[in-house]
Amino acid sequence: WLYTTERLDIRYGVTRRSEFYWRFPFHYVRLTNDKLGTDTSDFGFGDLRAGYRFEWFRRDAPLTSIVTDAEFRLPSGSEAPASYIGGPNTVSQIVLSTGQPDLTLALKAKQQAGPFAITGSIGYVHRFSAVTQFVIEVEEYQFLGRFKPGDEIQAHLEPMIQLGPVALAADGVYGHRFLSFMGTTSSGI
Repeated sequence: WLYTTERLDIRYGVTRRSEFYWRFPFHYVRLTNDKLGTDTSDFGFGDLRAGYRFEWFRRDAPLTSIVTDAEFRLPSGSEAPASYIGGPNTVSQIVLSTGQPDLTLALKAKQQAGPFAITGSIGYVHRFSAVTQFVIEVEEYQFLGRFKPGDEIQAHLEPMIQLGPVALAADGVYGHRFLSFMGTTSSGI
């Protein structure tokens, strides 16, 4: 299983302390299994992200920064692998999207001293309910279903060291997801 993500980032400064940004991700994925004769690959868009960042505090020596970030994720990647009518063998694409939009509000801080830096954040992700194509409802014979993923509290801690032209970083992630809900789009067919 190979799953790669490449992305184009665009940032536009509105003032010295604020900016709009957009992220356009692309994915190349490949699933192979010699025993079963599987060789499926796909290349496509991921979910577009757009946001606004405001810097509340900045000190240059040593660098210290505190920002708030509001980000909206728009489901723009492929969420339909195929019709699935002929069974799993007819699936010709790989899902590259969740199919639901979400809104993230986060507080982020960075402290740097020489070649060392540490970045931390805590945020709340509100996930909106949406009709998705990956929910297969067997009782109602539907290939669409309403899905409300659970909202999430996220925390990140990222230490980094700059060694000449190379930066080594790690990202510790904590997430607490609330209940998710799934149901049919209608009472029956």
